[in-house]
Amino acid sequence: MGMLSGKVAIITGATRGLGYAGALEFAKEGAKLVLAGTNEKLGAKVQAATKELGAESVFVKTDVTDEMQCKALIDKAVEVFGTIHVLYNNAGVDISAPVIEYTKEQMDKSFSINFGGSFFCCKYAIPVMIKNGGGSIINTGSIASFKANNNNMMYSATKFALLALTKAIAMEYGKYNIRCNTLCPGYNNSEMVNQYFDSQPDPAAARQACYNVHPLGRIGEPHEQGKAAVFLASDNSTFMTGTELLNDGGILCWYS
Repeated sequence: MGMLSGKVAIITGATRGLGYAGALEFAKEGAKLVLAGTNEKLGAKVQAATKELGAESVFVKTDVTDEMQCKALIDKAVEVFGTIHVLYNNAGVDISAPVIEYTKEQMDKSFSINFGGSFFCCKYAIPVMIKNGGGSIINTGSIASFKANNNNMMYSATKFALLALTKAIAMEYGKYNIRCNTLCPGYNNSEMVNQYFDSQPDPAAARQACYNVHPLGRIGEPHEQGKAAVFLASDNSTFMTGTELLNDGGILCWYS
């Protein structure tokens, strides 16, 4: 029996990066999965990968910036599996620029995906969880939830905002046995982070400099975030709510 046996879990941003890795870890632990993303080809890939691990899973093409698509995602999960026990909000985007160079379009996109998508999915999943007698919501924050980064203010702002959303949900819906926590990764060997390294004048030097400020001497692997998400989704964390699980390899030790 896996840690998530019998639980129905929605994962947004499931087609790549940390969401994909999380989907595999949830599958290994016996969850029934509703996988969301915008790319149907990649959606078919992650669905096949989870099925190979023995999981029941469906893919639902979803643009989380669209409130009605988020509602449709929740409705599809209930249609297929009857209820929802876990919502893992992982869809996100990182747009880097100096503060005065951000455009309105970049601001809107950042908040619509990173914050709005999580809010909309929570809005429609919570009533289902109330009927179900409870559930676990995991919002994906970041080390940027705690510190502002150069040329990356908008990303930090969205991740700070998610902490407030998490705490509000925890306070308002704890009486229904709904837990809500923020999983805060640091640097991971993911597509988003590797694109950042590759954009630097000396990618190898940038990567090594990043390794050097991690007490463990390396960045994380996506499956390590997936395992942390499994913990928050499972009954091993039943007294955790309204808080942040920082899974950053110790990098914030340098900045705290």
